Amino acid sequence: MVIESTKILIDGMLKNDNSKIDSFAGFSYKGRIKGTKDIYIICALDVEKREPICIKLFKGNLPDFSNIYEFFDEFKLPNGLAIGDKAFPFEKLKNKEFKDKKISFIHPIKRSSKKPIELSMYDKMSVIKTVDKNLLASKDRDDETGYYYYLFKDLDKASLEEKDYLKKKDFDIKKYNNLKVKFGTICFVSNADLDLIDVFNYYKLRWEIEIVF
Repeated sequence: MVIESTKILIDGMLKNDNSKIDSFAGFSYKGRIKGTKDIYIICALDVEKREPICIKLFKGNLPDFSNIYEFFDEFKLPNGLAIGDKAFPFEKLKNKEFKDKKISFIHPIKRSSKKPIELSMYDKMSVIKTVDKNLLASKDRDDETGYYYYLFKDLDKASLEEKDYLKKKDFDIKKYNNLKVKFGTICFVSNADLDLIDVFNYYKLRWEIEIVF
């Protein structure tokens, strides 16, 4: 039994599986392009203990949404935070648990999104300290949707991206001036009111989970 105060991170991932003897391997959308079969794994992890609570395998050719629905219906984890990538817009899910915020979600949005500009998030950034380095970050709520947005800027990555952009043969100063504020940034959307440092650590933990599998 999971204690209600436990912080739970839920992550789904596709992994190559070209086995001929199991019933889970299937061609996902990405797999068809690569010519390899996949399985879909969803893992729920105790954030503080860094230990898995439950793991379930799904066929690689099933839609991501159906896997998430089944996982939530079966395990009914309290205080779960589902984390995804840009290709998985949780806010479009119709699941009642999301609407009631019994299960929270967070995922990055495309850098081309106008939302950070609409919320003036680039002008509100301040320094936050992580274990590895200092970052610029800001947080705001969209009153229209009720969703929260979390913006981070890594100055080291920004410098590298700027240098790469300056090497372009078709360099355009107007485009450069519009883009440079976005260099080294990543923005997340969530239905939960979270601390900036927690958002950063959750997404970092997500990559640690995927390395394990």
